[in-house]
Amino acid sequence: MGRVGQSNGTFRINVRVPRDMARVPAAGTGADLLFTATDARNGGDATIVVSVTVLPFALPPGISAREALAAMLRARDRGDRAVVEEFQTAAGNRAIGIRRIRPGTPRENGRLAVNTGQAQVLVVYREVGALGVVSGACRSPRDLNATAALVAGLVARMTVTAAAPAIAAAAPTLADHVIER
Repeated sequence: MGRVGQSNGTFRINVRVPRDMARVPAAGTGADLLFTATDARNGGDATIVVSVTVLPFALPPGISAREALAAMLRARDRGDRAVVEEFQTAAGNRAIGIRRIRPGTPRENGRLAVNTGQAQVLVVYREVGALGVVSGACRSPRDLNATAALVAGLVARMTVTAAAPAIAAAAPTLADHVIER
């Protein structure tokens, strides 16, 4: 395992990553951290792209992280089937994991559409007012379990703290994400 740290101006993100994950430039992607990984288990040759993003996220008094995450999922429901798992990180932060197979759009030239696998975990860092979003995508649905395990493993070892005041003061202001009842 290796440790990667990154500040987005508002938050300091620390995550332990497997040594075979390669960090790639995230500029222009909207992600704070971006990685690629390969997985040869199950006879596959999975290529997995993982992004880590942390955003400001304020919970109103009386709203639990679990309620907020459930509301976010309902708002995002696109009618596709997904596996949803609730869990708690080692540090006690509430998280929700989503796995889905995204059907590809049929092509006009007669080629088959390509289905992809997506795994995502949302985790609330209430003490610093942050929402962590760790997403993984794989080229083949057969690699979805490996992708979900990689994403969940990163979240389990990820910490988010407030950035140093000088860094935070220079950061651009992001819109607040507030869940209301």
